[in-house]
Amino acid sequence: MPLPKILSFFTAGKRNVVGIDIGSSAVKVVQVRQEKGVAVLETYGSLAIGPYVEGAEIGQYANANEEVLHTVLSALLQEAKVTASLACVSIPFHSSLISLIEVPALSDEKIAQTIPFEAKRYIPVPLEDVSLDWFVVPQALLSRDDAPIFEDENMPVTQEEKRKVLLIAIHNHELIKHKNILGKTDLNTKYFEIEIFSTLRSSVYDGGLPVIVVDIGARSTKLYVVEHGIILRSFFINQGGQNISQAIARAENMSFKEAEHKKREFGFTVEDKGTRHAMALIIDEIFTEANNAIVDFEQRYHQSISKIVLTGGSASMKGLLKEVETKTKISVEIANPFARLRHPALLSETLKETGSEFSVAVGAALRALEG
Repeated sequence: MPLPKILSFFTAGKRNVVGIDIGSSAVKVVQVRQEKGVAVLETYGSLAIGPYVEGAEIGQYANANEEVLHTVLSALLQEAKVTASLACVSIPFHSSLISLIEVPALSDEKIAQTIPFEAKRYIPVPLEDVSLDWFVVPQALLSRDDAPIFEDENMPVTQEEKRKVLLIAIHNHELIKHKNILGKTDLNTKYFEIEIFSTLRSSVYDGGLPVIVVDIGARSTKLYVVEHGIILRSFFINQGGQNISQAIARAENMSFKEAEHKKREFGFTVEDKGTRHAMALIIDEIFTEANNAIVDFEQRYHQSISKIVLTGGSASMKGLLKEVETKTKISVEIANPFARLRHPALLSETLKETGSEFSVAVGAALRALEG
């Protein structure tokens, strides 16, 4: 399971691959091909899991088993006319453990030998229950507390200094689950990676500056503080898109299905003030946590967050960007992962509007292209 590269480099030639994101409420696929150094969009699609699970609706978290998820994925592959055989599949962040750790200033080879022993200090489960990977951060850390986190990567590392390693552990049961879901398809699932790395690859252009990624899923929201492509902090919030729909349903005494449609159609531009207030309460909870993360980062590292990147199924909700800017006083942008791919100009506006939902799938496809 190779670690992702935040930047993608393509070589000449043609081949196509597919990125797969099995989320909590929908499955997404994006097929791309590599053509003369450019990633070209071939097809994409999303299919809600809710209609396949008794008692669940579109936009709602669906507790689906492997068989159901396989059925949804197979239907989507057929519906989207996916022809690629090589696939990269994202793994949910909640099924992984990521730590930025310090190790002695040894060679990469010796660090690789020490990682299993160091991992025991940071992984709260038996190591035989997880698959480990790691990435040695190329820049040496400055020792001063008030210095930037990373210094010039060409600066030599002395024996007295420490090296930073991004340590990653994925629960084996999650890998087995995803292999089982894809096992009955014709796909060659060669690559697995944690969803945040797919998102970073497709949607975050930080130029080395600290950013906060806010991924608003159906069931929950994930916050990541990122610098130089390295995750410094992460947070989970038990509020997501389905909570916003539930708030609309209560405010207007309607079904979840009707509320989900209204959220997608109007978002924060809905006329009823009571409905907007009910929605704002959910957003307040999410971005109170985001503001806490910002304050914590700035106090800890003496740097400012440059921007907030919104991604996930509810990120493109009408009026949300303005709402978040008001609450955080920081520049906010909505992820546009399809901007990384060449596509027909007539699709640009549609892809921009729906793109944030496909950040993970696009990033996974780009990972597969890297080989």
